[in-house]
Amino acid sequence: MTLFFNKKIYKHPLLKVGRGEGMLWIVIAVGIVILFLVLGFALKKVKESLSILVLVFIIASILILSFGILVIMDARDFQTKINEAPKKYILVEDERVLTGASMKGGELPAPFSRDEFDAIRKAFSENDLEKIRGNDYKLFIFDILSFESLLSQDLAIPGLNISLSREEVIATLTEENGRSIVVKKIYGGLAADVRSQIVYEEFESGIRERLGEEDAFKAKMMGLLLDRMVGENYLGFLKEGIREGHIRVYPQTIMFSMIKYAPKQVIATVVE
Repeated sequence: MTLFFNKKIYKHPLLKVGRGEGMLWIVIAVGIVILFLVLGFALKKVKESLSILVLVFIIASILILSFGILVIMDARDFQTKINEAPKKYILVEDERVLTGASMKGGELPAPFSRDEFDAIRKAFSENDLEKIRGNDYKLFIFDILSFESLLSQDLAIPGLNISLSREEVIATLTEENGRSIVVKKIYGGLAADVRSQIVYEEFESGIRERLGEEDAFKAKMMGLLLDRMVGENYLGFLKEGIREGHIRVYPQTIMFSMIKYAPKQVIATVVE
C-alpha cells in the first residue's frame, strides 16, 4: 500500500501554453514594426514643431509593449520548464525552515538529507537563496500560512485511513515531534477493547517506524499539501500567496514581480 504519495499528481500540467501563442507573437512583431515606423514619422514632425507630447506618448507605448513582451517571454519560459526542470520547495515559519523537498519532472518529491537540510537552514538564515537553489530552475518558499486556504477540509493521509484537521496538519509541520500527532490520531480511532490490548509504547514505535524519520515525514506532509494545491486553482493560489507575502519564488523574474499587482484576469491571459 502506497503511503502519502500518488505519483500521477506530479505529472499534472500546471500551466498550459495557449493555442494562439503563434498568432500572439505575430501580432507583437507587427505592432513593434508599426510603432517604430510611427516613431520615425513623429521624429520628423517634432522637427517641424509638432508637440513633444506625441513623441512622449509613442516612447511610452514602446516601453509598455516591451515590458509586456518580457512578461510573456518569462511566462512561456516558466510554462516550458516548470514540469520537468528540477526545483526545490521549502516551508518556513517565522523565517525558520520547517521542511522541504526537491523534485524533478514526474518524480516523487525527494526529502532533503540531514546534511542538505542543515545546509539549507544555515543558508536561509543568511538569506543566501542562490545557495539553496543551487543548479535548480526555481526555489519555491511557502510560509506556513500559505496553506491555510487549502485546509478548509480535513486532509486525508493515504495508507493510514485517517484525516487530519487544519490544526493537526499545521501541528505535524511546526512541532518538533510532528509524528506524535498522527500516532495519537490513529490510537484515538481504535475501539476501546482494542486499545486495552495494546502496549502504547510498542504501538507508537511501530507507527513511527512506518512514518519514517521526522524530516522525511514532514516532507511527505508538505507533499500532500502540494498535491492539494495542484488540484485546486493553482494560478489563483499562487497569485494570492504572492500578493499576501506568503509565497516567494526565487529567482523572482519579471512575471513574479508583476503578478503581485496585476489583475487576476491579466495573469490568466498571459500564462494560459
